[in-house]
Amino acid sequence: MTEPIYTRDNLRNLVQLSSLINSSLETPEVLNNALMSVEQSLNAEVSSIFEVDQVKGELFIRLARGPGSDKIKTLRLKIGEGIAGWVAQTEKPLICPDPYADARFSRHFDDESGFRTRSILCVPLKSRDRLVGVVEVINKLDAQGFTDEDLEILTMLGNMIGPALENAQLYSRLKEKLSLTREELKVVENKLLQTERLAALGKLSRGVAHEVRNPVMIIGGFTRRLQKRLPA
Repeated sequence: MTEPIYTRDNLRNLVQLSSLINSSLETPEVLNNALMSVEQSLNAEVSSIFEVDQVKGELFIRLARGPGSDKIKTLRLKIGEGIAGWVAQTEKPLICPDPYADARFSRHFDDESGFRTRSILCVPLKSRDRLVGVVEVINKLDAQGFTDEDLEILTMLGNMIGPALENAQLYSRLKEKLSLTREELKVVENKLLQTERLAALGKLSRGVAHEVRNPVMIIGGFTRRLQKRLPA
């Protein structure tokens, strides 16, 4: 009889991940917490979360952890390109025990980072039946490589990461809109202040004109009287 995947350690990791990903709505913190828990659960060397760019039909790295991750953060994959792209296209999980022997594997990331990929486990991330990204773990530190049990565990973890990723995205967009609203309010405020300044300046100008006009009229009156009395 095979050992169930719901061991005490697995359940503890699931509970820990649930607590971690719900501890914040800030996207980097949420994803870092999620990947840290994934690495611990699966004993993996490297992990990353790819997010779907719906407009360009690409995957971009939202967060990566492990050796060489800082060199690949700007790289992108077309949907269908590489293992992550294949998983995004088919929305099916995949264990790849020998990437360099798999035609779907893209060596671009290894070439850029100098890292050697020996095994991959990748699952889609969904929220409300909509694909939002994929999570990929690389190089199982155990000699046996990734197993079907690991696949089930990562699938369960992905079921929590997907909604958390979407919630973090929504929160980030809300903050951006709020920031724009504040900027717009600042612009309106500045325009109102400028209008008030112009109105005050106009009032001051009218007051000055009135104060100047009165003595000028008096001077003009006396000048006309003098013109009548004095010779040219």
